[in-house]
Amino acid sequence: MLRLLMRSLVLSTSVVVIASFAVTALQHSMDTGSVDPTENAIFDGASRVACGQHLYDESNVSATPAPMPGYPFAFLFASGGHDLHFRQLRALATGIALSLAVVVGAMVQLETGSFTLALASGGFVLLGLDFAPGLPTAARPEVLMLLLVVLGFSILRFTQGIWGVLLAAPLFASAYFVDQHTGWFLAAAFLALGIEDRPRLFVFVLVSGLLLGGGFVFLSLRLGPWFNFNTWDAPLATIYAHPGNALRYVTNHLLGKFSVWVLAALLAFAMPTQPWSGKRGMWMFFVAAAVAACLFSTQTNHLDPWFLVPGMIALALLGPIMVQRVARHLSAGDDPDLPGSEGVIVTALALQFLVLLAAMPISRWLPDLATLGRVRL
Repeated sequence: MLRLLMRSLVLSTSVVVIASFAVTALQHSMDTGSVDPTENAIFDGASRVACGQHLYDESNVSATPAPMPGYPFAFLFASGGHDLHFRQLRALATGIALSLAVVVGAMVQLETGSFTLALASGGFVLLGLDFAPGLPTAARPEVLMLLLVVLGFSILRFTQGIWGVLLAAPLFASAYFVDQHTGWFLAAAFLALGIEDRPRLFVFVLVSGLLLGGGFVFLSLRLGPWFNFNTWDAPLATIYAHPGNALRYVTNHLLGKFSVWVLAALLAFAMPTQPWSGKRGMWMFFVAAAVAACLFSTQTNHLDPWFLVPGMIALALLGPIMVQRVARHLSAGDDPDLPGSEGVIVTALALQFLVLLAAMPISRWLPDLATLGRVRL
């Protein structure tokens, strides 16, 4: 009875979270402007290209590095390349965020065979987006990059032979031209393939290297020297050693908001089967890359909280998978559907939802009251 109650609670909470995200997207779908500088930069860049101007020029150089060209060109392609409006950009961003939640949920479904875990993981993705300041449906390169990277890892995970890496390499290359943090995920994919299958690694390195190198040459010639400035010089100029930021990221974001999933991942290392071995271990490398990217992002004089989103999304994928593996191992039974195992799994889901919802700012739940001053925060 308790197990059924907890499962119902998890499913209903997941549905409410997804519905709330969709309602928020609908409320802001008709906005004519944005206060997010990155979103404004994406829209302005796409508008310049639509008018026949350069995506990068000296006039848009600022202390904040301009976004990579992937998102502006994706927006141009999705909107038809003319008569651009912010509502089109918001619709694209909402579609990307929901697609990321669906893909993560699908991966969890394939790994665990549990619809409850899959639906909950999609809810955790959307909650992770909701922790960044501004709108969770804002157009951000990190979300599109994560969608492409998760698709790339899923192809490497569920395919055999050379054709799988031939499909995954263009996704990683495309993701890099959306957000440079893809380099961490590309390195993790190299390491995972190096442990699992050396011939696939050789082909993957060759194809991805050719695509990245060719892409840089093409974009440098097409977009001019300011492309290289915004790709390399401007981001490198923002790097600044700040150990306190890294410590706060680990304590406030990883342990504070995803403590249940972090504990499940740590317990997985005590299991007889190493969690990074085999094709199933691909997701452990994915999470390691996401955490490394977030830690590196904290070492800057311009820390954007959106840079910390990849770690939350990665744990939303790995956490449900690891908690199921650990719970079934500890249940010490041959039947994978033992009540004790399933009860622990749904309880862990409920606890993780409780931690995240308790950490959510009240202004997310009562935006109108907070805006009007009816609730003092």
